[in-house]
Amino acid sequence: MDWDQPKYRLRDAAKVSGWPLNTLRDYFARDVFSWQEGDASADVAGSSALLSLRSVMRLAIARHLWMCCQRPKDAFLAAIQFTDVGSRSHDPASRLPGELFDHAFETLLVFRPQQGAHVIAVERSKRLDIDEITTDIFGSPGAVIVLDVGAVFHGILKHLEITTGSRE
Repeated sequence: MDWDQPKYRLRDAAKVSGWPLNTLRDYFARDVFSWQEGDASADVAGSSALLSLRSVMRLAIARHLWMCCQRPKDAFLAAIQFTDVGSRSHDPASRLPGELFDHAFETLLVFRPQQGAHVIAVERSKRLDIDEITTDIFGSPGAVIVLDVGAVFHGILKHLEITTGSRE
């Protein structure tokens, strides 16, 4: 899968991520969302910006977090933890930036306002203990947003008609 080739028009990215097109244009113009390396911003009025798959995925994750009443910029920055940050190779489960953990694990993004976001692997056969997870990540139990990144990931790939390899 080519994560960084700019080939999706902003209009298409808006459609598959759920953001209204004019909202995306406004957020990019006001630097609420930032153009990422590899994206081709529109240099001339009326021309099309092109986004990479990584950027489209980032927008979709940000949209889901925004729907949970998070500020758009905070949601965008949290999404980067999935799209641009991988896991340590010595972890029981590891992943590359923008990719899911192995099939034996759910890929979840855990977000707490003012404290950031973390992408975690949870064994599919285990019960999710939010207090344990939040204490491990943030140092104390409490309210968080838990997003099933795998569902977002597969939804975007389906909308864009992209087939995946065995790891996703």
